[in-house]
Amino acid sequence: MEMEKKDIFLHSILFVITVFLMIIFSYLLFSSSLHGIEEEYAIHNTHMLIDEIEDDEIRVVSSSASNLALYAQYESEDRNSNDLYRVLSDDQLLRSHSIESILIYNLSTASLIFEHTITGYPSSDDIESYIISNPEVFSKCITEGSLSGLVFLPERTVVVAMECFSSGSGENESISVIVVSHMIDLNEIGDASDDKMPMVLEDIGYGYTAIDDVDRIAGNASPSSFEEGLPAGVVPLYDIMGNPVKLMKVGTMGQTTSEGLRMLLYLAVIIVFLSSIELFIHIFLAKNVNYAKFNLLVHGLGNIQRSGDLSSRIAIEGDDEVNWLADNINEMLGSLEDKEGKYHSLFEQSNDAIMLLGSGASLVDTNSKTSELLGYTHSALSTMDIRCLSPEGYSPNLVDIYKDTIKEGSVRSEIKLSLFSKREIYADISSSVIDKEKGTVQLIIRDITEKKIYEDALLNSKIEADTASRAKSEFLANMSHELRTPLNSIIGFSDMLLLKTFGSINEKQERYLNNVSNSGKHLLNIINDILDLSKIEAGMMEADMKEVSVTELVDEAIGTISSLASKKELSVTYHIDDDLLSINADRNKIKQTLLNLLSNAVKFTPENGSVDIRVEKRGNMARFIVTDTGIGISADDQKYLFYEFTQVDSAHNRSYEGTGLGLALVKKFVEMHEGKVWVESELGQGSSFYFEIPIDLK
Repeated sequence: MEMEKKDIFLHSILFVITVFLMIIFSYLLFSSSLHGIEEEYAIHNTHMLIDEIEDDEIRVVSSSASNLALYAQYESEDRNSNDLYRVLSDDQLLRSHSIESILIYNLSTASLIFEHTITGYPSSDDIESYIISNPEVFSKCITEGSLSGLVFLPERTVVVAMECFSSGSGENESISVIVVSHMIDLNEIGDASDDKMPMVLEDIGYGYTAIDDVDRIAGNASPSSFEEGLPAGVVPLYDIMGNPVKLMKVGTMGQTTSEGLRMLLYLAVIIVFLSSIELFIHIFLAKNVNYAKFNLLVHGLGNIQRSGDLSSRIAIEGDDEVNWLADNINEMLGSLEDKEGKYHSLFEQSNDAIMLLGSGASLVDTNSKTSELLGYTHSALSTMDIRCLSPEGYSPNLVDIYKDTIKEGSVRSEIKLSLFSKREIYADISSSVIDKEKGTVQLIIRDITEKKIYEDALLNSKIEADTASRAKSEFLANMSHELRTPLNSIIGFSDMLLLKTFGSINEKQERYLNNVSNSGKHLLNIINDILDLSKIEAGMMEADMKEVSVTELVDEAIGTISSLASKKELSVTYHIDDDLLSINADRNKIKQTLLNLLSNAVKFTPENGSVDIRVEKRGNMARFIVTDTGIGISADDQKYLFYEFTQVDSAHNRSYEGTGLGLALVKKFVEMHEGKVWVESELGQGSSFYFEIPIDLK
């Protein structure tokens, strides 16, 4: 008993000494580490604040310079310079671009040709003086196309952006530089930080360049002290030419260190408390017989883990808590053994080939379907390098898939496999990680060779069909062209006879000649439509994109169908949004599109009806709407409207002639403009045809 008490006393003394040394060591380690973290935190935050100036302030001013340069270049080609300068003198314009002053220099004469500063802001004379003193900014701006950064002036710091542009045209064309600026207060950087870290801004002085070492710059900077905290480090600030001009010294608040040491104290208290409990339990178990049984239990579990044999069991005699725990573990081992047996059964009975790869893409196991697919025996597969299963030089191979699976967790891929018979097949691979720690990956392999052959055949069939379709379109285009020539002659000669140029004709002859002329013109229109469709399908038609007046476009279309509308006493009205003056489009194709819709509206609207045209601006799209009070179209018939040679066949329109090409051309022309066309209609209630195209399509 005395020996037991002595051992307990020695364990207690050893425990107290160990805890005390651990606390002292932790304090020394963490106190220095926390101070270093706080220094790094202060410098990191300062870099982030400076990067914010470059990312936000400089980027915004640089973007404004670019936009104003583009505007100045565009306006200088079409307007008087005085008009341009009057626009650039607008304070509201400069405020909208987040700038306070603007300068324009002529590079040919190196002279200032324009200057304006927003009312209430300091004059830009100091910026002019800086530019005159540093003419190399022009050379750098010309070389790089644009230049932006900080300029440190005697009384203030400004963000300056420069952009080159050409002004004038012809012989008067010259290169100019636009200079815009925005004042910032660097003293507000420290206030922008949540912790309000102490910062001191100092001049670096002359003699240093952008490539000088920062530590040398910091070492030559004048000393300064902080009101609180400890100095953490320095950050240089560079001007627009990349030269270090200012040095920002950053201090720490000491908060991280104090908070860290306080947490360390709490942690030490918790460790002492938990260690005391552990010591008590250890002493108690040392005096208990079950301690030896726990050792046997742990030793038995270790053996099972090392061997991986789930059929092993842990045998411990007695009837207490340790025996109950051992019985539960044995039951779990039996359950795991059953599950492993079921998995192995599924593994073998799978219709797909399955491989298990271990660390380094080594082959661990395969099912019988793998041998059946590849033609190798199980023993041959277990000893071979899996690289041999892919054709030489083919990528990806099984090793590549293994590496990607370890990285991504699961991979789905198609590869080529080389069989024992030297035949090559296409295979679909589904891989997933089974054990990340051991690097075990399962591959499920399925032969898709027949599927690939079918896909290739399908692709070849599509290519042949596309070729045949293009040949058909080219044939129609050529035939339509050949038919137009004799038709033009027929129409021309019949019209000349109707004009009685070669002598008088009787009434019957005149009627027949009118029939010939009208029929020829009708046939020519059909051929022209076929020719247009064929050109589009054959890829022979291109869009001639120009700026088009919307009002003129609508007026011309209405003028073309006005005589037909007058005969049926139809009311034709239109409305165009005031802010939609022009669009960038192929004038002839959009006019033909609008004319086809108007012609249909007039054709299918009874006498004394109405046709309305509206043109609306929808974001960056122009929407054209042609609405009539005609016979309408049923919902079932609307899906056939835009197909070639298709007319809606109903009792309401059997008396109307046509080939069904007009709306097909409408759809093709709108799609050439990257737009869309659709219809809204009810039978007997009229129709509204819509098409939308981009306002400024390039």
